[in-house]
Amino acid sequence: MVSYQRASNLRDILIRAKIPSITKSNRPNRASAHTGFKPCGKRADCQVCPRSEASTSHKSLRTGMVWPISSAITCSDKFVVYSITCTKDTGTCASSPPQYIGSTSNMAKTRLAKHIASATLDSQADTTKPVGIHFRLPGHNSSHMKFLVIEKVFSHDRHVLEARERFWREKYDCTNRGLNVNRT
Repeated sequence: MVSYQRASNLRDILIRAKIPSITKSNRPNRASAHTGFKPCGKRADCQVCPRSEASTSHKSLRTGMVWPISSAITCSDKFVVYSITCTKDTGTCASSPPQYIGSTSNMAKTRLAKHIASATLDSQADTTKPVGIHFRLPGHNSSHMKFLVIEKVFSHDRHVLEARERFWREKYDCTNRGLNVNRT
């Protein structure tokens, strides 16, 4: 018996005719997936761990609104939106703790280290950064910073990250009554 087989053409090479089936091995199990922020707790030199705690939600102290943290986030994640809250328990910060909303395309712990540096290093004594200015006020220090990553942005586009930061700034009302300043 003689049979002939057609040779592969360009369409056969470029286009896959079959869609791979979804199996449990390549699909995350949403029911058991951890959601929320969790500090690494692994490294002694991590700046985030002593200034944060595990949380499945975040809250604006100005508006009282609470939102869930919908993805699993650690202090090593990149492209995140975060909040910094002053935890000083005396003075004006005790009655209405100011909050700051920021975003970074770097790891969250790297960005917090820069905020701490702006508040503590002598070389940055004349800083114009709002977090550094606030935590250099009399009676304040970097131990009053409470850090929480509130959202992981899955798009690695800076414009999307900045749009999410603006969204959370509005929700937290921290441009008008917080540590954020308007960028013009």
